[in-house]
Amino acid sequence: MLSSVRFSDFWQGLDGAGTLNFRMWIIGYSLAPADSYVHQAIYKMVTNYQEAYCGEDISGKRKEPLVLIDRRPSDAEKEEYHRAYRFVNRERTIEYLDGFDATALEAIAAAIAA
Repeated sequence: MLSSVRFSDFWQGLDGAGTLNFRMWIIGYSLAPADSYVHQAIYKMVTNYQEAYCGEDISGKRKEPLVLIDRRPSDAEKEEYHRAYRFVNRERTIEYLDGFDATALEAIAAAIAA
């Protein structure tokens, strides 16, 4: 119970997290199955981001695609990553799984330009 009190400010308002963000990038986060609290937080932020006001003009702005960047060289590692992030709407996502390099920066630039 003590830990829940300590983090109550963090969790308060999580239901709306990501709703009015116009840009979201997740870089190098594996979303480990053992980290269920963070998994819940990221799930909520990403689904809010990708579903709320998607495609709508809000004060002259539109949401950019979600950008996922990680290093997953093998097919098995890519499959594991896709399983962890199975809740992501791939149609509204730019994904780059070759590590954080110049091409990853181009993926971010493409999201900004979209």
